[in-house]
Amino acid sequence: MTSIVEDPHDIVYYNPQDFANVGGYLHINNGKLDLLVSDLELIRRKVFYYFRGSPWFDGNTDDLTVINQYQGSKWDDQILGHRDRFEEELRQYTGKQYHVLVRGDTILVDTPAGPQPSTIWVIRKHLRNSPEKDDVTPLEYFYIINGAIYRAPSVASVMKNRLVGAYSVAIMSLANLYSSIQSPP
Repeated sequence: MTSIVEDPHDIVYYNPQDFANVGGYLHINNGKLDLLVSDLELIRRKVFYYFRGSPWFDGNTDDLTVINQYQGSKWDDQILGHRDRFEEELRQYTGKQYHVLVRGDTILVDTPAGPQPSTIWVIRKHLRNSPEKDDVTPLEYFYIINGAIYRAPSVASVMKNRLVGAYSVAIMSLANLYSSIQSPP
């Protein structure tokens, strides 16, 4: 009996309850013309907390170590309340970590009600090799659009799909060529 393994790249995570818990939006515009830095920090923090509910969140990361260390302490708001400070604290550790890369690029997305502004957030899971700022090895990427979290495909899976597609076209072409040679005009 063959079991079917679901490709984790085909999974889309959206949890209306968690989305409502972070305020129901992860958009930087949110009806405002001017965005304060504090608003951006709040939204980046919400992006990370929303991502924590996804099936891809790894509970064995330095992120949870820092959260557990500061949650409920007198430094809770100073560290956990600001994503930049949180990530600065993470730099002291080596190991698996998450980093909110994109600060919310707004794009237009087609919806039944017509084009609507949406914000794309990109989260990178990486292995920090040393406390140096850029000494990381990327492991995976995830992106959030309209509250739905997607896992970005790896280069290997993209190449595999491209090669399988090219191979299929080549086989069909050879089969057509062979059949045209076999049948007289």
